[in-house]
Order: sequence, then C-alpha cells, then structure tokens
Amino acid sequence: MTIRTESANPWTINQLIELIDKDIKATKIFLDLSFQSIFRWDKSKQEKFLRCTLEGFATSPLVFACVSDCLAAARKREDNESVQYFEKLEKEGKYYIIIDGNNRMTTLAGFFNDEIGLPVGTYSNLYNPTVKYTVTGNKGQSTVKFSKLETRLQLYLEVFLLNTTIVESISRRELSQYFDALNDGVKLNAQEIRNSWWSKLAEIVREAGDEYSDIFDKVVTQIKVLRRDHDSIIAHLITSCQSDQFGIDIKPKMVDVAYGRNVDYSSSVSQNCGDSLRYLKKTMDVITHFQSNEITKSTFVDIFNIMRQHDHLFIQDNEKFAKYLMRVIVACKKDVDDVLLEDKTGSFPYSGMLRQAYTAQYMKLRMEKLMKEFWTLNPKTAGSLMSTSDEAQGIEKDEQRIFTPIQRFDIWLKQGEKDRNGVEISLCELNDGTKWQADHIVEWNDGGRTTVENGELLSISDHAEKTGSYNRKRQQLNVAEKRAAMAELV
Repeated sequence: MTIRTESANPWTINQLIELIDKDIKATKIFLDLSFQSIFRWDKSKQEKFLRCTLEGFATSPLVFACVSDCLAAARKREDNESVQYFEKLEKEGKYYIIIDGNNRMTTLAGFFNDEIGLPVGTYSNLYNPTVKYTVTGNKGQSTVKFSKLETRLQLYLEVFLLNTTIVESISRRELSQYFDALNDGVKLNAQEIRNSWWSKLAEIVREAGDEYSDIFDKVVTQIKVLRRDHDSIIAHLITSCQSDQFGIDIKPKMVDVAYGRNVDYSSSVSQNCGDSLRYLKKTMDVITHFQSNEITKSTFVDIFNIMRQHDHLFIQDNEKFAKYLMRVIVACKKDVDDVLLEDKTGSFPYSGMLRQAYTAQYMKLRMEKLMKEFWTLNPKTAGSLMSTSDEAQGIEKDEQRIFTPIQRFDIWLKQGEKDRNGVEISLCELNDGTKWQADHIVEWNDGGRTTVENGELLSISDHAEKTGSYNRKRQQLNVAEKRAAMAELV
C-alpha cells in the first residue's frame, strides 16, 4: 500500500465540492458500503464540524484512494481481483474512493448546496487569529446558509484547505483492512465489520438491506438501520436457511463463516441463498402492511419462518393476511397462561420466548404457538387466506381432491399430532410438503372424498410407497381386464 499526504498541494473545499457536484449520489467519489457507512450525522454534529472547520481545529484527514493510480498499480502486480474492482469504478466515472470521512464530506456538500447552515457566531481561525469573521442571521436564526453569507466569507470558505490523504496503491482487500485500522477507536458493531469484508454474501445482504431498509425502519422496533441492524437480521436468516429449520442455533460465528471470514470471497451460503431471498421478499410483502413499530425482531424472525415453512402455499391478499396475522401475534402475546417452556430460569409463554431471536428451540416453540393460533383463532378466515400454488396459477383441479391447510390441521388433531405410524409431527412442520403429505384413506380415484374423516397424514416416503403400491395394483388390474377382454374375443 502506497500513501501520500497532500501537505505540499492540499485540496481546497472547492475542489472537493467540484468532485461531488450538486448531487452527491452522482459524485465522482465512490462510496463503497462494503466498508464505509452511509451518512448518519444529525444536524448538531454537522454544525459542530462546520464550526471546527472554520476555526481551524485539527480534524482527522479525509482519506481517498485514487482509482486510476490504484488500477495501474494493481495491473503492475497482476492482482486480478483488484483490477476488476478498479476497472469497474473507472468505467462508472469514479475518480476516487472515500475510505474515511463520508460524514464530513457529505456535510460539506450539504453546506455548499444550502442544505445545512453555519452556526451564528464570531469565528477566529487558530492558524490566523488576526482574521475574524462574524456570522449573523435574521432574528431567531441559529444558522446561516452558504448563499446568505458575506461574499468575502464565501470566497474564504471555498479556498479553505482540507486535511487530505490520498492512497495511490492498495488492493481491494486492503481497503477494508485500512478502513478497520482507521476506525479502530470507533467501536463498530458485528454487522458493520462483516460489511467491510470482501465477500459475495456481504454484497447480497447489503443490496437486500438497502431495498427493504424503509420497511425495517418503520415496522420493526429498536432496529438501527443506520448501524445496519437490519442487515444483521437478513444475514442471520440467510444463514439459518442452510440448515434444518429448527435444528441449530444461529450464532454470530456461523454468520461469519457464511461471509467467508474475510478470507474467501464466495461461500456455499452466498452461492445457495436464492430460496432465502424469496422467503425474505414474501415476508417484506406482508409486514409492509403492518403499523409503525408493531413487531419485535424475534417476531419478524417468526414471520420469516412462517413464509419459509409455507413457501408452497400462495397468499391471496397480503394486506388481509397481514391484518389477520397481526391479530394472531397479539393473541399469542396476551396468552400468558400457555407456558411453552419451563427451565431453571422460569416459565415462558410466547411473549417470554421473544428474548432470543435465533435460538432453535425458541424459534420452534414460538412458531408452533403462532401456527396453532393461526388455524384456530378464526378457521374460516385462515382457510381463505392461503391456497396451493396450483390453485393460485389457475390450474383446473377438482376442489374435492386437494386437502386445504385447515383440513391438514384438523387431520393432525384427529391423529393425535402424529403421522399414521405414530411419528410425532411438529405443528411448525405440518404444511411442509417436503416432509409430510395429506392423503386419502379411500383413494380419490376410487370415490374417496376429500374430508377430514377420509384424510391421513403420512411422511413423504410413506406416501411415495403407498402411491407406488396403488399404481402397481391399478396397472395389474388393467392388465387383467385387457387379458379378459382379449380372451372373450378369442
């Protein structure tokens, strides 16, 4: 890594603003969210920084990587990974990458575009105490926009020198390491650290997080979107989809492995997360109809698990489904008499199980409670909200041939929550068609009705064996009938 400070030829604020232009989203300076943070300073922090800048207080340098210089250096050392990264930025018209100082850079851009004002007061620069400036506004004003400042102060600010460091040679992986080193004194949370890694999964999670950030911010309580809390939820859930749904606790170290531990760019999780992203979309399509701050993180995890477990079913109306599901959630929280778990620390109903979002046992018990409430709170409504995918696609089938989810629930109760061989069926897995099937006792082809009385739950392997046996018998009967017919002709 090669670094130069700009002490001999420092940047002016005006040079920086010219690179940023009016729209910071179209800037020639690239903000890589894999290691940088989105802008998150409030108004008071921005105003404090502007005051310190004008008074000449030393601030840490703005650190940039020069795209053209770094590309040339990467080509020279035959670092293909970095070449691809810097070539892409060059094609997009980026001149620099901001490594450290996005909040400061964005504040300066906002000031010169009249989005934030300079605090009223008298300023004396530490490096030139004889020069004083007084910023005055109209009555009641605490700040003054750039366009309303005296012309001489505007000119002074435009040529004000910045503390700048330029990186001329650095690899893509070193960018993350350099950012981490610069921010060693600023405590980053676990997800911000993962985001800084050179990882395919990090890119996938960031993209999903950006797409759904507004919904997370609105609906899920105590989620700090600016600190990437929602990315952490998404990462944990994608990781959970790589194992049996409730077979293992999802711990931070597992997520780190899924990200490649800042060693491997691509991991098996990043290569096989299509299903989990589909479950996430279905979840967001539902909770977007919830009210502000209506659910906790754990309840969000529960809803995701419902979408995952019932992926083969079609939700007819997301808004109606969301309203009913919220009634179910409220009912579960109010039911403090139904104890789901008792251990040395106490007795826990559904509301008490919300304390550990990703513990396998807790997730399973919470979902079983939710699904039992879902099918019993208002069976008619529950049965009308979901259909099979075939029905949703308009495929013509005899309505009496398909067992509905509510019928499966009633058959489950009829069988004592077991399959026909006495194997226990968890309620949270009841509608998982990859494990359990609802079938006719008297076959539909033989006149059997699609009723609870004529239905049974069995494992998918038992169902396959039963179907195979039935088809063989039908084939043998057909052969016998054909032989009998041929015999009559003779």
